[in-house]
Parts: sequence; structure tokens; C-alpha cells
Amino acid sequence: MTVNNPVHAKLLQLIKDARQKQKPWIDSRFESMRSLQIDNRGAVGEHFVLYLLESIGKKCVHNDALDREKKQWDIHVPDDHVKLEVKTATLTAGTKAFQHESIEKDRSWNALVLLDIAPDEIYISCISKKDLDWKSMHRRANSIFYKYDVKLNNLAGKNELRKIRDFEEKYNAMLENI
Repeated sequence: MTVNNPVHAKLLQLIKDARQKQKPWIDSRFESMRSLQIDNRGAVGEHFVLYLLESIGKKCVHNDALDREKKQWDIHVPDDHVKLEVKTATLTAGTKAFQHESIEKDRSWNALVLLDIAPDEIYISCISKKDLDWKSMHRRANSIFYKYDVKLNNLAGKNELRKIRDFEEKYNAMLENI
């Protein structure tokens, strides 16, 4: 396609350059996850974690409230006395990290599930709230929100999610620290 308008040509060039930076995602297994809006990625993550929990025989309550004040946790597993906060992130092309945003320390959850989606791999981490290193997290100025970054090289080889059993092992290990 020939573009005669220099303004359009500049925008198209910038888009092309940006796509090159996203190259690992192009035609990858989970490319469609990147096209979702952030809130929709989070909803997909919550429903996926519900599926994983139900697959290992857990009865769950999903809190799908949209009002931040009413949503003190995402998933409650009453038999385990666990209220989970689920954070879903996709791999950033530049930093090779997963950025988990808007973590609220004062909400009533007691465990964090990080669902990290790379172009062709899924990673999962289950961490009790008391085991989180809050000092290492970034806290936005004048905000109650924390940001937790996880580098891909810290997950590779130990946090891949290929079978339900991989999740069950992480979940059960986390339960020991609640």
C-alpha cells in the first residue's frame, strides 16, 4: 500500500516499529491475550484460576464486584480459609518482565496468585500475603497501590503451568504458609 500523506506515513512507520518490538507476540500461542483490554485480561485470569481450583476439587466463591470497596478479594476458597487476590500480566517485550499493577495491601485477601502469560507459555505463582516482600515493591506516590514486577528469568524452569498438577503443587505449598 502506497501512502502519499506524510502524516499518515509517519504514523504507519511508528506502528510498524512498535510491532517489531512486539515480535515475540506475533503469531504466538497466546497472542490474543495481548489484544484484550487490561480489565478483560484480569477477568480472564480470575476465571482461569477458578477453573484451576475447581479442577483440583476446590469449591470457590468468585467475587466479581466492580466496586473497589466491595471487592476485598477475588476468589474465596472457604474450606482452605483462603481469600485470593489474582493478578494477571503479559510479558513486556522490552523488559522481559510481568508487571502486576494495583495490588492493595489493606484489602482482606491472604494470598496472591500471579498468572503470567508469555507468548507461548503460562507461569503461575502462589504466594501468601505474609510472605510478600512489600518493601521491594514499587508504591505509587500518594497511592494505596503497589506494583510487583517479576522477571521472566526468575520464573523459567520452575513456575511453568503445563498441567493442573503444576498449579496444585504451588497452591498447596502456599497453603502451608497462610
